[in-house]
Amino acid sequence: MTEEEGFIFRLHPYMANKMHMDNANHLYNVAKTLEGTWQSVTLPHDWSIEQEYQPPEQWEDGSQAIEAGYLGMGIGYYRKRFSLPAAAKDKRIIIEFEGVMRDSTVWVNGCYAGSHISGYTGFAFDITELVFYDGEGENVILVKTDTTLREGWWAEGAGIYRPVYLNVLDSLHIARHGVFVNCKFVSTDSASIQVETKLENLGDEDGVVNIVQKIYAPDGQMVAKTTMDVNVPMLETGKYRADLVIEKPLLWDLTMPNLYTLQTVISNYGQIVDTVDTRFGIREVRYIEDGLILNGKAVEIKGVCVHQDFAGVGNALNPDIIRYRLGRIKAMGGNCYRSAHHPASSELLDICDEMGILVMNENRRFEQSRESIEDLEELILGSRNHPCVFMWSLENEELMPTLPNGKRLLNMLVKRVHKLDPTRQCTVAGHFACRDEEYIRIPDVAGFNYDMGDAAAMRKSVPGLLTIASEDSSYVSTRGNYIDDPEKGYCDSYDSGSYLMKLMMKKMGLKELPIGTIGGASSPNNLVYSWNNYREKAPFLGGMFIWSAFDYRGETFPWNWPAVTSQYGAMDFCGFEKDSFYYWKSLWDDTPLVHLLPHWNWQPRQMVQVDVYSNCEEVEVFLNDISQGRKKHQKGMISTWQIEYKPGEIKAIAYCGAEKAAECRRVTAEKPEKVGIKPVYEGEGQILYKAEIQDKAGIICPTANLPLRFSVENGTIVGVGNGNPSRHTSDKCGNCKTFHGLALVIVERVGMQMPVLTANIESEEE
Repeated sequence: MTEEEGFIFRLHPYMANKMHMDNANHLYNVAKTLEGTWQSVTLPHDWSIEQEYQPPEQWEDGSQAIEAGYLGMGIGYYRKRFSLPAAAKDKRIIIEFEGVMRDSTVWVNGCYAGSHISGYTGFAFDITELVFYDGEGENVILVKTDTTLREGWWAEGAGIYRPVYLNVLDSLHIARHGVFVNCKFVSTDSASIQVETKLENLGDEDGVVNIVQKIYAPDGQMVAKTTMDVNVPMLETGKYRADLVIEKPLLWDLTMPNLYTLQTVISNYGQIVDTVDTRFGIREVRYIEDGLILNGKAVEIKGVCVHQDFAGVGNALNPDIIRYRLGRIKAMGGNCYRSAHHPASSELLDICDEMGILVMNENRRFEQSRESIEDLEELILGSRNHPCVFMWSLENEELMPTLPNGKRLLNMLVKRVHKLDPTRQCTVAGHFACRDEEYIRIPDVAGFNYDMGDAAAMRKSVPGLLTIASEDSSYVSTRGNYIDDPEKGYCDSYDSGSYLMKLMMKKMGLKELPIGTIGGASSPNNLVYSWNNYREKAPFLGGMFIWSAFDYRGETFPWNWPAVTSQYGAMDFCGFEKDSFYYWKSLWDDTPLVHLLPHWNWQPRQMVQVDVYSNCEEVEVFLNDISQGRKKHQKGMISTWQIEYKPGEIKAIAYCGAEKAAECRRVTAEKPEKVGIKPVYEGEGQILYKAEIQDKAGIICPTANLPLRFSVENGTIVGVGNGNPSRHTSDKCGNCKTFHGLALVIVERVGMQMPVLTANIESEEE
């Protein structure tokens, strides 16, 4: 929130005169302790990434340091001054937050307004009686954010990282999340729509209002309408149902995500008092024994698990960043997004609705506390109108379900969800209790994280059991790196097996390590195993959600410090593709593809392992136009050559039958000469640029780690990054070292002209 002047609470003039004081800081202790310099910021905002990374010796709890990505936790405050006109005096003033990380407390004009624990769910406070109007005085809102205690085991960010709204409403209005569009019967001929509307009367007398609801098709034409008169008693809420029919509906699916709009207008004696537009899609989705069915057609889940963290901005993702990330997922062939392990933002769900991406929306806290139940209700009520949401996940790898009370809790949560939303099925991202028959019978669909025969065993024991691969393939790699380097925190990019085994063997001198006891990290997470286990042994899992789409701060497995981010992503922290991106693309996209790794800048006569991913039948590798051999290739497998390095060009050609179908080339780069800059995403407010270190021929130098200083015209630099898991410098500056030849710059548009970004190499030393 922005602040224009110094922070001083002042008493109302009448009180100041009576009490013979003007400055109220000694009365409002919170304000008194917060005197000093304030930073002007723009929401959304994550203050955690503006802190310095703290090495392991500065932490009392080593495991907490690893989970948090070595970013310290603490308390931060936001404040904003605002004024309200006299016309707002007869209204209700509601402050609404979509997400504050975390344990937030809100004061208005020195008065406590409320608190909210979770950082992943929205909340709202009625502040009508706390604010000043017109000449009464200016208002000050203060928000405390406290990350001392965390909800997850990854870097969760800090601050007001999702949108904030100040709603000015009539006393009788549509309640928050008060419209539910239920597509009860769907066919190509017609769709039966039941609309439930919740009205709230905070006034001091009963209210009679007229409700008019109109449905508009994707082309803007009105296709259905209903109206009714209702009475809402004072200080009460009322729910009202209406049934509508849409003829020849345009269905929502992955290729044609058609969206309708329900407009709800309530009027009092002809005077409009509230209007809400609700977007929805008409589709039929259900999960059966063979997998997911959308509008009567089988859909293989090509899914990714995603944390809300990104270079340059942390957890404060605006719509431009969200669209860029979702676009990268679709470019990989993905069609499904698991919001792990927390409820997705409304902005993300809106964009998934528009782009045709399915979402598994997940509950954060597996508890029975009042706050946790309210969070679950917020999850369901806030996202049940989104056609992209196809299933609810109620817990992730909790230990409690192994106990009797955990099973009772899960059963209670499932019943609550079905009451709030009878249209979708529930699952769990299960691991520790996945062979417990009582447990796996409770959700509608049994979820298995890192299946190693558990799903097949349970289906044999429980006929008719529905099963889904809720998480798989936590494969780690460092973009552009092909040799393990624990001292630098880097992993190789070959499909070389379980890093837990590598780590334990290195630390303990073991020759082998038993698996299956330490969560997902213990499973055989190489790419080939994960895919082929699903396709050959467990196709009834319906597809899979890989862990994960992008690297993120925290969970710095396997080498930990100096690494401060995870390395599980198919893409790095900037959205730059790793080699594994192309492995999944070769499986999820039917377009002929071949991908060759590694780069081709090595030492003379060095033997280099060359791997090829492809969805074609045969592959052939050439070095400087000399064939190194042609091999039969099976989709989902990796073809490998050992080749002595010689400078020049190495390429892979893939064949379908006798025809050449795809090609991938790597060319030896000469010394760095210049910086190439190009936009990789142009959003409404922000543009994402990729900076490349190139040789004189324009070839990317794949080992160049050079410091760049950026400058921009017609814009401001929001943040930078390079995908290096061990980068400790600030994301909030105008310079960044490239990592394996690449860096990312996020620029905010200023004015109507296109920003012009330039970069200078500050030093040629690597």
